[in-house]
Amino acid sequence: MIDINYHHLDGRTQRVRVTSPVQTRRGSLAYEREISRALASGTYRKAALTQKPPHAPQLNTSHTVPPIASSHGATPTVAEFVDDFINGHSVVERLRDSTIDSQRGLLRNHIVPALGSVLIDEVRSMHFGLLKRDMSNKGLSGKTINNGLTVLSRMTRYWFEREGEEPPRFKAGLIKLDESEAEFYEPADYESLVSAAAEIGPDVHTIVLLMGDAGLRQGEVCALRWEDVRHTPEPVLRIRRSRYKDKDQPGTKGRKPRTVPMTPRLVAALGALPHARRQTLVLIRQDELAMTPKAIQGRLAKAERAAGIEGRGLSHKLRHTFATRLIAAGVSLWVIKELLGHKDLCTTQRYLHMLNGASSEAIASLAGPAASTWEPSHGNSHGNMMAPPSPEIENGQLE
Repeated sequence: MIDINYHHLDGRTQRVRVTSPVQTRRGSLAYEREISRALASGTYRKAALTQKPPHAPQLNTSHTVPPIASSHGATPTVAEFVDDFINGHSVVERLRDSTIDSQRGLLRNHIVPALGSVLIDEVRSMHFGLLKRDMSNKGLSGKTINNGLTVLSRMTRYWFEREGEEPPRFKAGLIKLDESEAEFYEPADYESLVSAAAEIGPDVHTIVLLMGDAGLRQGEVCALRWEDVRHTPEPVLRIRRSRYKDKDQPGTKGRKPRTVPMTPRLVAALGALPHARRQTLVLIRQDELAMTPKAIQGRLAKAERAAGIEGRGLSHKLRHTFATRLIAAGVSLWVIKELLGHKDLCTTQRYLHMLNGASSEAIASLAGPAASTWEPSHGNSHGNMMAPPSPEIENGQLE
């Protein structure tokens, strides 16, 4: 591996890391001298490029040397490498359409405007700092900035890996984010919302219960089919797909199908829905097309107004309510993780703020046994929340 840091007269430093076509010490040194002369004369990367032949080429001893090309041609700039990254990495890795759209937006709106002219193999830690400052000056959230830094890192590493080279170490400098508590409905508000939704209509009632009593995501509600509703041997929902931009996506956000038992009132709500003979989706609009996120948000906002609750029709608030109700009932975090379809237990742990009773008991115990008066109504303590999964869960029998 040849590694050159060349200092130009204008103060720029250009780093070149390439593999010598001649795998001998003498050949590598001669190849390195050719690159240095090309850098000094300003001809490096500017002449017409040809792909390296499979055999070792004869070294050019003249003072004018053609640029050293990768197996894919000249090293592209960040802007020029966008399509290769999306099609060669994100699509090939089968990332979800929503993730790819997010990557495209970050590249188009922030990364390319800030760093588009930088050669992809010259991206270093300083460029991550430039991108972070540029996005911060736009008033973007820390999460959005971190997403942009992550895309730049993944894109750069993909280029080095594609070329068969070891990527340099980057200091992306991700912003430390404050952990935020999830919004949820208090028990009385949630029951009022369920009652108000039932008065509005069976579709609104079902939407509220699918999210609040079963924890479905908005896209999962839109993609739910009648074949996913099963009543034997027990009433359950089989969550196997999601919907994004009027298109069903195979699999869920966590890339793992899951089974969620239904409450009696959810079974009744589904049974009250009009069901045409050839209707595939559980929920459809009046125009007989699939539900959209906007349609669901509008129905939830209408139910909130009818229940006298201030809100914006946020579907995830209902999903958070489902999780916090399970926490309050003393259900193990491992079981809640499976019901919600989380990939990581840390995501589920954010709901532990509901365990106010256990916290009060812990503080009261500092004053002695007589001071501890709190008794969990659900019969489980914080210790049970963190119990490891049962053999059935570990073996996937919960699914």
